[in-house]
Amino acid sequence: LRNEGPQLQRYLWLKYLLADNYMTDWWIKYVYLAQRESLCINSNWFGVAFAKYLPTPLQASRAAALVYNLVKVKKSLDKRTFPPQFSGLVPLDMNQYRYIFNTTRIPGREMDVLVQHEGIKHIVVIHKGRFYQLEVLHPLTNHQLTPYQLEMALESILHSEDETDPVEALIPAFTTAPRAEWADIRDKHFVNNAYNVKPLRVIEEAIFVLCLDEMEPKSLEEESMMYLCGNGHNRWCDKSFNVIVTEGGHCGVHAEHSWGDALTLANVVEYSHASDKFRELYTEDGHVKKLPEDEVALADGKFKVFVPNRIRFTIDAVMKRAVQGVQERCIREIKDVDIRVCRFADYGKGFPKKQRCSPDAWVQMAMQLAYFRDQGHFDQTYEAASMRMYRKGRTETIRTVSEESCAFVRAMEQPLLSAEAKLKLLHVACERHQKTSRDAIAGCGIDRHLFGLYCASTGFEVASEFLQAAMQPKWKLSTSQVLTRQLPDKFHPPNDEPFETPNGGFGPVQDDGYGVCYCLYGDSLFYFTITSKHSCKSTSSTRLAEHITRALRDMAALTGWN
Repeated sequence: LRNEGPQLQRYLWLKYLLADNYMTDWWIKYVYLAQRESLCINSNWFGVAFAKYLPTPLQASRAAALVYNLVKVKKSLDKRTFPPQFSGLVPLDMNQYRYIFNTTRIPGREMDVLVQHEGIKHIVVIHKGRFYQLEVLHPLTNHQLTPYQLEMALESILHSEDETDPVEALIPAFTTAPRAEWADIRDKHFVNNAYNVKPLRVIEEAIFVLCLDEMEPKSLEEESMMYLCGNGHNRWCDKSFNVIVTEGGHCGVHAEHSWGDALTLANVVEYSHASDKFRELYTEDGHVKKLPEDEVALADGKFKVFVPNRIRFTIDAVMKRAVQGVQERCIREIKDVDIRVCRFADYGKGFPKKQRCSPDAWVQMAMQLAYFRDQGHFDQTYEAASMRMYRKGRTETIRTVSEESCAFVRAMEQPLLSAEAKLKLLHVACERHQKTSRDAIAGCGIDRHLFGLYCASTGFEVASEFLQAAMQPKWKLSTSQVLTRQLPDKFHPPNDEPFETPNGGFGPVQDDGYGVCYCLYGDSLFYFTITSKHSCKSTSSTRLAEHITRALRDMAALTGWN
């Protein structure tokens, strides 16, 4: 405050007066677009639809219903009839919804850019290493294709006898390369190649990418890995999101992070899955239903099937070596991911509520206790808080580690201390965490402010040892909760238990750390999706899952629960 602080604060104040949000553009630019690492695992995240529930086992039918519902959401967003979101009575900023569809992250040597295309009527389908352009809006009327029309088109792809070029099939692997490398390859082999520039444009302009995978996962861990990174060459990581449908009809999403946060896409996906819960679009045998307009068109002999167009690339020897090298590196990185999905069914958020504790704070304290038992010390812990009460708001950091949380964790490791004393410290720690969370959501957090000051000091070349030191510590434990239900109750059946979901996850932020996405499903179930690196000898996702389970039970035992 006696040195460079007031000067830098004045710069931020001026930006606050002139911009819609003094932080968001810098956050997107420097936290996301300036990062040079691979998007796959390091930045992109994934979502899982349902853990067990399956409205149909037919791949084309499930994909057709999903595409139909997603395009329906897109049209409502285009018409601005999509229902606004509220937190209680407070309206939330809807700016991120503008970038869900038709958006692609274009690689640059020093900085990527987000590009959105208007008036696009197609999606891109990836199946068996083949790429197809599929119109989902009528080229003349702009009406949506019906689920039945989409099912027919997707069936033609699934049963196509087109040959797969084994090298062409690897093309999406380029999007997993470090960004500067991918930028050079894109310029040389695509943008400046008369044969490849148009196929690339078709993919990058698409509303979204649909991946029809040829395998069926045998566990939630396998399914999570499919959605997070696939086989290294069947996800277009630059697209705002990929929809993935497995051979047996399970589905999920693979999403790029710079355009928006998980809650935004999760809300749209929740809309698209709502009808699945009621099986509104399916017949008894699992196919999609014909809409009235289908019946009329079939009766009149005017039913039209929109044939997908094959997208082809021209590949020379240099390009072949490049894509094979990128693919091999991506496979090594995929094999290094240690993922564990932990389902805790002893109790859910209803239990901490009865103890007059915030369920989120309760779970965060469990993770603090688990991490301490796993590592033997405390580390900085990141929890994301939504800032959408503010215009163009993104996130703020909830700093979970506090004097109160550390006191509680240390007390839990003292066998001679009474349960009553430990429970009191747990309540104090939860209250502190809840206050920190409320402050962050209300714009009273410190991390984005410090980041803004750091950006100003860098941009105006004002040296600041304090800010450089503040930006150095790493988040060894990165956590995030994505709400399972953002829609009104009318969109959900009275009994929501069959539709439980682990929700999704993301890769570890640090090579020697953990990424934990947790889900408070209903009143009686917790899910934790934990990631780390096999190459780090001090971490183990399975071990941390065991520590979390034990911590939750130990905390409940303080109340007399058994």
